[in-house]
Amino acid sequence: MAVIAPFKALRYDQGKVPSLNKVVTPPYDVINARQQEEFYQSDPHNIIRVELNKPAEIETVEDNIYTRAGAYLRDWMAKGILARDQKPALYLNETTYVDSDGQTRVRKGFFTALKVEDFSSGVILPHEKTFTGHKEDRLKLTKATGANVSPIFALYADEENQIHQLLEQARRPEPLADFVDPAGLPQRLYAVDDARACQEAQRLMASKKIFIADGHHRYETAANGPPSTTCSPTCAP
Repeated sequence: MAVIAPFKALRYDQGKVPSLNKVVTPPYDVINARQQEEFYQSDPHNIIRVELNKPAEIETVEDNIYTRAGAYLRDWMAKGILARDQKPALYLNETTYVDSDGQTRVRKGFFTALKVEDFSSGVILPHEKTFTGHKEDRLKLTKATGANVSPIFALYADEENQIHQLLEQARRPEPLADFVDPAGLPQRLYAVDDARACQEAQRLMASKKIFIADGHHRYETAANGPPSTTCSPTCAP
């Protein structure tokens, strides 16, 4: 049984960081050295400093890419740059893009907390091989930050689109975020914090199988580490 739950997201305070496009990045494993430096230069609060901290000339046990990532995250939280939402919610995401035929489309999904399951349960299914080095890297980062820094992207089948229709009807009318990301894609984020809607979404998701599309190393890190949940944007294909 797939177990999801609303959660209190840690998000940028747009009163202090008004340009979200200058502080967001793609996942760590698709960022090259040139892009890493560009993200560093774009804004002093760019999440690259947590997601993929740059190595110093000398790395020590006390001062390394992971301890610095954790220090940045804690400092931003202390200063209110990052603030936790007051109510647990599921978070609808809309990404607008142009397909190969030139048609404008909107990919819709949602962020949720997801209970990690062993792949043998058949509830959550992978499709690619993972590597020890990547998992060790993400485990060290998770321990240093005490956070799931970036989400896992997963898919589920919902032919009648019940879950997303439910969440769209219950979402707050004004987006929490509305910006164009560094790849040039318009992004919108909405909160669904109505308890009944979240409970119904949990009920409907319980029968689903979850297919990991991206984030296998992050998922296995969560599954093999201390008991926890991991945040995942899930989309109906």
